Amino acid sequence: NARSSGLRAATTPPQDNPASQNTVTANSPPSSGDSAISGWREDWLFGSEWDGSKTQTKPGESNNATPFRGKRTVRDDWEPKNRDVFLKFSELSLFEKLNVNVQEEEEQLRAEARRNSRESKDALTFLGTLAAVPLSVSFVTGEFIYDPMVASFAAVHPETFEVRDYQKREGSKELHGEETKLRLLANVGEAPELSEKELSQKLHEKAEHIAHEFIEENEKALSNGLADSTAIFVLVAMILVQREKWDILVETWKRLFDGFSDTGKAFLLILVTDILLGYHSEAGWTGMIEILCAHYGVEVEEEALFTFIAIVPVCIDSYFKFWVFQYLTGLSPTARVTFQTMDRH
Repeated sequence: NARSSGLRAATTPPQDNPASQNTVTANSPPSSGDSAISGWREDWLFGSEWDGSKTQTKPGESNNATPFRGKRTVRDDWEPKNRDVFLKFSELSLFEKLNVNVQEEEEQLRAEARRNSRESKDALTFLGTLAAVPLSVSFVTGEFIYDPMVASFAAVHPETFEVRDYQKREGSKELHGEETKLRLLANVGEAPELSEKELSQKLHEKAEHIAHEFIEENEKALSNGLADSTAIFVLVAMILVQREKWDILVETWKRLFDGFSDTGKAFLLILVTDILLGYHSEAGWTGMIEILCAHYGVEVEEEALFTFIAIVPVCIDSYFKFWVFQYLTGLSPTARVTFQTMDRH
């Protein structure tokens, strides 16, 4: 029957296949059981040639079996390395590090000192050049080139340099002060008493003098703008052409700043920040802006002035704080702590 034939087939021991025996013998070590499996796992786990995609053959399987892609748990370049990077040594041995050539080190220090001295002199010379040349260019071009040009243009187009509205307000205040002065001198007896006609004549002469001064200021403001623009152009050109000297100047400043003590660095930073960004710096910013506007003949409006003072110093302060917390820690951690402690008090 079919049931009895199936029972006989199940109870009959399977015949060994010589091909499979050869495969087992070729792909497994001469051991049995767990030792064979263990040896096979070590081959792919610690082998340097396994890349995670090669087919691994288990004991008892042929080469035509489905590829086994195991999950590797170690590095591809596995080797007994020290995991602490701070304990790695360079190519020099410990003996070479300890056995220092004193003469060679002294010679290197002397060479470095001579190089720093030479760079400091070059930086100081270049800094003086950056300050002297643009100022000289501004003065020479303003006095001998732009002033005659502006005067010639004013003679042809006098309406260009007429007295402006804010100058008229300032002139009226000055004229009123002159009138008060003449009346006071006449009343105290230090000057002869003037009639209304004489007083009006003197005030008329004073008003013409004030108007002439304002016109000259407007002409000079245009000349100053042209001369300063030329000086700035020369300054930028000098920095771009002599880029190496500019880099030397920057490196010298960094070396000078690093040479300060931590307390000196903190004091210098606090001094600069208090001058530019302190609670009393508003008067300084106001005075500086008024001087610049008068130099270029621009009216100072209070709204624009207050807006500038409310925005620009705050932006500078934010950038400075970012620099302190971002870069000063790497340059000098102690200086940062000292700066924060002094700044709080």
